[in-house]
Amino acid sequence: MEDFLVANWASTELGKAHDIFTDGDEANGQQYPTDTGPMDLLAVSKDKKELLVVELKKGRASRCEAALSPWMMTCA
Repeated sequence: MEDFLVANWASTELGKAHDIFTDGDEANGQQYPTDTGPMDLLAVSKDKKELLVVELKKGRASRCEAALSPWMMTCA
């Protein structure tokens, strides 16, 4: 699912307002490394003012919230 989303990013609703992050070197927004483990996708708004984290999970929404908590605390 992740690879499909990346390959088709430009044709998604998210891709209209955001680009998959790249730092110009080797790091890109797919499996972006953090201190608490990699994010599935990191994107940046076209105006470069907002970041978007896309974390793909199976199961209930509450699990997604728990998975994102470490990143939200890191960014806060």
